[in-house]
Amino acid sequence: MAKRKWRRHVSPIKIWHRYQRMSRKRKRYLQLYLGALIVVLGLLIGLKTIATNNQADANNDESLSSEEQFIETIGQFAHENYQQSHVLPSVVTAQAILESDFGRSELSANYHNLFGRKAYGNEPSVSLATNEVVNGETITISGRFKVYDDDQAAIIDHGKLMTEGVNWDPQLYHGVVGERRYKKATKALQQAGYATDPNYDDKLNDLIETYDLQRFDP
Repeated sequence: MAKRKWRRHVSPIKIWHRYQRMSRKRKRYLQLYLGALIVVLGLLIGLKTIATNNQADANNDESLSSEEQFIETIGQFAHENYQQSHVLPSVVTAQAILESDFGRSELSANYHNLFGRKAYGNEPSVSLATNEVVNGETITISGRFKVYDDDQAAIIDHGKLMTEGVNWDPQLYHGVVGERRYKKATKALQQAGYATDPNYDDKLNDLIETYDLQRFDP
């Protein structure tokens, strides 16, 4: 008996002709089968879309929750330290957000350095790459940064910097200390040269307003 040859390709016209030759009952079964198949495929696509959206929402909620938790923790630490530093907690919290990216930067996540504080002398330190603005251009350099035991220690040290200044100018940040208006405090930070970013004060102001950081101020 001769073997039947397998036809690898069947033209749409031949498929249509075969369909036309089918009995009404077989056509009905085929239509029901194809309809059910389309419904199942639609459900699978819909379920996959819902799962993808739910995962995206979960990731967004987790990120938002993490940022809110960071703000609440740092805001409370800054509020508690206000009696010693007299620096507005809203400004301190905004600096921590901006400098550490909500505690996600390597420097803050691994070494609790929330404010990009440089290390000098024998202070515990780590060398990391950092971006600086020089003559209007952003460049990457390697710097020695302080290492802290926890975030609260970083906030306390930040307060000491504000009140005690630096060796060459103990009064450097006195325009920040005791200032009750956050925009004047951020402007004083900018003028004192705390950061090389020329828009540093504006970015702090935006963060304070966006996240209602004034709620931590006394």
